[in-house]
Amino acid sequence: MRILVVKKLSLTKISTLLNQFYNLTMKKLTFATILILGLSSCAQIFNGTVLPNQCKRCELINRQTNEILFKNEGCGSENTRLEEEAQLKAYEMSRNSSNLCDLEVRCESWRKEPEDEK
Repeated sequence: MRILVVKKLSLTKISTLLNQFYNLTMKKLTFATILILGLSSCAQIFNGTVLPNQCKRCELINRQTNEILFKNEGCGSENTRLEEEAQLKAYEMSRNSSNLCDLEVRCESWRKEPEDEK
């Protein structure tokens, strides 16, 4: 016959274990947050320093009327996440009034010539 021994934990021991788990979880969460912010900042720094003449324009267009509902444009570090912002705008508009199937995000990229920078 086997005897199962159940170890009784005191409230202080349970409290200590929970605090250790909480501290470990918070450290991981803090690290993940710093990593995500760092990577998004790196994209902007990279675009600004390595690709300063790279430009992008994104438009949110109603397919039924060909009306431009939203437009954003930027060069260098300003062209980071333009397409995502236009997609978010399309989603917001679909929640209020427009049908999402009638909306289209169109983006185009080009390179600025050096004389255009003046």
